[in-house]
Amino acid sequence: MKMTLALFQYDRIMPLAAGYLAIGLEQHEIEYRTVFINVDEFIRTGRDINGLVSQLTDENEILAIGCYSDMLPFAILAVRIIKHYSPEKVIVLGGIGPGIVAEEIIKSFDFIDFVISGCGIEGLPKLIKLIGRKGDKYSNIIGLYYRKMGAVIRPKDILSWYTPRQPSYRTEGKARLAELFLVKTSSGCPYACTFCYGSTFLGGRSVEKRKLIDVIAEIKFISLLKGRESFRISFIDEAFITDKKRIIEFCRLLIENEVHVSWMCYGRVGCTDANMLALMNEAGCNEIYYGVESGSNRILGLIKKGFTKEEALRALIEAYRIIPRVTASFIYRYPFESLREFIDTYAFLQLLRSKGIRTQLHPLMPLKGSSMYRQYYRQLRFSNSEPSSYIGNGDAISTLPEECISIINSHPRVFYDYGFYHSEGQEKILEFIKEHRIALS
Repeated sequence: MKMTLALFQYDRIMPLAAGYLAIGLEQHEIEYRTVFINVDEFIRTGRDINGLVSQLTDENEILAIGCYSDMLPFAILAVRIIKHYSPEKVIVLGGIGPGIVAEEIIKSFDFIDFVISGCGIEGLPKLIKLIGRKGDKYSNIIGLYYRKMGAVIRPKDILSWYTPRQPSYRTEGKARLAELFLVKTSSGCPYACTFCYGSTFLGGRSVEKRKLIDVIAEIKFISLLKGRESFRISFIDEAFITDKKRIIEFCRLLIENEVHVSWMCYGRVGCTDANMLALMNEAGCNEIYYGVESGSNRILGLIKKGFTKEEALRALIEAYRIIPRVTASFIYRYPFESLREFIDTYAFLQLLRSKGIRTQLHPLMPLKGSSMYRQYYRQLRFSNSEPSSYIGNGDAISTLPEECISIINSHPRVFYDYGFYHSEGQEKILEFIKEHRIALS
C-alpha cells in the first residue's frame, strides 16, 4: 500500500520527526511520499482548511500525519473532510500533539483509524506493513491506539524515544531549504518540574544519551547537505546541558573535527560555569534558552525548579557575558499564583531586559501527564476570549476559524490544553495585564 507522510513544520525549520521517521521507513523499504505543511504560511493565509485539505489529498491509500498540539484541531478537521470523500483511506496520527491525547482522539473521532503515542520510528513502519492483512495483528505495536469491535485498544507499552545512529534528510530536497535543524543528543529529563510532562512523556527521569560521535556525524551530514549555505543547529533535548563532562567532550569534538556551525541549546541554572560557557561559545554556541518560569521564590519552590531567582539572575548574567544571545522564559497563570507574585515576575523580567537579556512571558499551558495537571485539572476552564499559548501574541480562541472554535469547545478532553487553570488570583492578574498593556510573547 502506498503512503503519504505529512509533517507540519515552521518556516525554514527542518522538523526533527522528518529525518527520524524517514530512516525508519527506508530501513523497512516502505515507499512513501512526504508532504511538508508550512504552518506559518497556513496562518498567514487565514488558516484555510480547504487549502490544507488540498495539500493532504492524493491517491495513496494511507495518510500519516505528524503535528504539534497547536495544529491538532486543523489536522483533525482536514482528515474529517478527506475521510468523507475517501472513506477507504487509512488515517494515522502521531507526534507530540496527537500522542498525548491518543486515547481521547480514538474515542472521539471515528474517522481516525490509528494514533501512535510516543516514538513512531519503529511503530509506523510495522503498522504500514500490517494494514490490509486479516486478523488482530496490531496489539504488539508499541504505542498504538486503535478500535476493535467499537472498543478502544490501548498499547501494552509506549516507547518514549528512540534515536537511530543518524536520521535521513533525503526528503524531497526539503532539508536543503531549511535554515534551522533540530537535533537530539539524548532522551528523557532528569528533573521533575510540576507543570511539565517531560519526565513522564519524553523519556522519563532516566536519560538515555546518544554516542557523541554519532551526533557529530549527523551535524557533518547536514553540513555536507547544505554545502556553502548557512544554517543553524538547535539541540532540543532537555538534558543537553546537564552533564558537564559530556558537554566539554562534545565541544572539544566539534573543535577537533573542525565542525564550524552555529548552534543553540536549552540552559539550566546551576549546570554551567564561565569556563564551560567559554568552551561552548568557542565550539559555536551563540544562544542559550533558560526556562526561569517565575520571579517568585515561593512559586519556584512549588514547581520544583531547584533554584531561586537570585541564583537565576547570577547564572543569566554570567551566561550573557560570554554567549551573545541569552533568553529567559517566564510563565504566568499558575493555579496558585497571586497578583503580587505576578508583579514580582514582571519586575524580574524587566530587570533582565535592562541587562540585555531577552525575555518571554507565556500563559501556563496545561499539560496532561504533569503532576500539576493531575492536581488541578478540575479547575480547567475554557473561554473563547482568554489568551492561549497556542495562538500567537496571546490571542484568544475567538481569532480562529469558526470550525476550529467549534471542535475545540466540543471536545475539551482532546483539546484540554486550550483551557486554563481558573482561580481568583488569575482574574486580578488579567486585569493588571490589560491595565498596564503588558505585551505577551
